[in-house]
Amino acid sequence: MPIKIGNLNSDPPTPRGIALLITLVIIALLAVYMTEFSFDTHLETRGIRNFQASFKARNAVKSLFKATLVGLQGGLNGEVSEKDFFDQISPPSLRMNSLLTPSKPEKIEGIQLLLPGLAQSFPNVSFYTPYIRPIDHLFNLNRINSKIAPEKAKDLILKNEFTNILSRYSKTQSTESNQNLSSANLSLESIQTLYASIYDWSDKNAEIDYFDSNIEGHIQIDDTEWEVKDSAFDKLSEIMLLQSKLFEEGYFEFQIPFDSQKTGENSWNQNFTVYPVGKKEGQPFGDPRINVNLGDGDDIQQFLERFSNPGVNASDKEQQYLNRAADIASVLKPDFSQDAQGFKSMNDIKTRLRSDPSTSDLNDYHNNYFILWSNWYDIHLVTEIENVKAEVRAVVEVKRDENGKVEKNDNGEYAITIHEFQLR
Repeated sequence: MPIKIGNLNSDPPTPRGIALLITLVIIALLAVYMTEFSFDTHLETRGIRNFQASFKARNAVKSLFKATLVGLQGGLNGEVSEKDFFDQISPPSLRMNSLLTPSKPEKIEGIQLLLPGLAQSFPNVSFYTPYIRPIDHLFNLNRINSKIAPEKAKDLILKNEFTNILSRYSKTQSTESNQNLSSANLSLESIQTLYASIYDWSDKNAEIDYFDSNIEGHIQIDDTEWEVKDSAFDKLSEIMLLQSKLFEEGYFEFQIPFDSQKTGENSWNQNFTVYPVGKKEGQPFGDPRINVNLGDGDDIQQFLERFSNPGVNASDKEQQYLNRAADIASVLKPDFSQDAQGFKSMNDIKTRLRSDPSTSDLNDYHNNYFILWSNWYDIHLVTEIENVKAEVRAVVEVKRDENGKVEKNDNGEYAITIHEFQLR
């Protein structure tokens, strides 16, 4: 039967056809909308979940930081000694590193099972081992300053100390195609050029004041031009600018990382700071001291050796003291132990050295190199929840009295100053 085709222009569409068309359009739009809605909702839900995890992890790491400050102040009543606090967070029987060179934060599995109260306060939060490092023994780069005339006695002593530290640094490198590894130490020329460059970077004028300096009117690194600062270091990371400059000038040994997670790899953060650590009396930039109660034998020996100066007459009594660094370390820390009884006074150090045959002939210079407790700490704390980490990095200073207890300010609060704080 033939199909009759009418006039399309004259016959209006039926209401049923319009309804069907509208329904199809709505279904199509809803299909697209629902797909996008589901996709957006998934992203939003995941984003909210990550935000909540980040919020919880940050709360946990901030609480951990507050607990650290309470520990450094000596507990809630201020009666816990610094050594006891560190023995609590790093028991000597379990300690793998010196307290002055602690390992980087590592996840503590199952700590909530050991401490149910922690699990109740911070459900699903993973905690990492705390990195709390006393740093009064570090070399403050701001000690290299324009108030000390180049090549004069004070400058030469400072340069010798700086050189002794960096001369221990080495860079592992492959030799040839066989990929055998060897270590290359920094050359004396490179170290002295860096020292002079630090001097000119941080002095208060635009002139070249140090003959060996490699710092001119600016530092060009890639496409970025850096003006010479001509003022003190605010951050240790500034040393990376000078290192990059020297590397581009052909001092290829300068590939020292700012910080390192690798065991045994040297870094700037390992031995240097920009804070006035150590003894501050009469020393605006500090005078480094090593904590005899927290350092181990290796720490003490290496610290004393960095002041040894072959240019000083062998009859000099203080140089004789420094040249016996290994003997001093073995007497103060028998068998290079970290678990020795703590020294209560500087006179205890003197008595220990004088009573041992291997060091009894030495003069008394312990006040020039040792302290009984620390005032400066580098802190790195980490927590994690649902693969979202939160970290606190801080540099903290405490003021202690002659008995090692943290002093209180006029307002009754403990004298603790946070000089640097990063929460991320």
